[in-house]
Amino acid sequence: MSNDLTITNVRPMAGPLASIHIVDGRIASIGEGSNQAEALDGGGAIALAGLVEAHTHLDKTLWGMGWHKHQAGPRLIDKIDNERALKKTLGIDPARQSARQIVLSATYQQSARLTPHLRAKDDQNRLLARGPRFRMDAEMVRDYALATSGLLVEKIGGAPVKPYQPEFP
Repeated sequence: MSNDLTITNVRPMAGPLASIHIVDGRIASIGEGSNQAEALDGGGAIALAGLVEAHTHLDKTLWGMGWHKHQAGPRLIDKIDNERALKKTLGIDPARQSARQIVLSATYQQSARLTPHLRAKDDQNRLLARGPRFRMDAEMVRDYALATSGLLVEKIGGAPVKPYQPEFP
């Protein structure tokens, strides 16, 4: 059974209004929809493909500030230079803004707590949804690497074991 969807009244890649027909999760056509498909009104929104390098901004809003049009050349470096000049004009410190974006990011704000939902889904943390309760020190990292490679001798005492060391010319 196919899952057909037609998104009407959208602007693909910021172009003129059109319809996008999607079959089984893939774009089948742009311009005309299907009468048999479920219809969804896009409300005139811009439709961007999922694999677009979206960091090359067409237009820019800098965290709650006014809207600024990019007036740069076609190359990525032109857009980067334009953004740097704009930030300098507006008095924005790039290092401070980067630090703010990191602190406000969802990744930085994640909790390491094991919720009942996570326990039910992944109690062994195989999906790496949470971090360890503590950080390993250098000796633990070494022992873990030796154990993983099969070179760890669990017998206490005796001669030291030297793991394989590649030779450099």
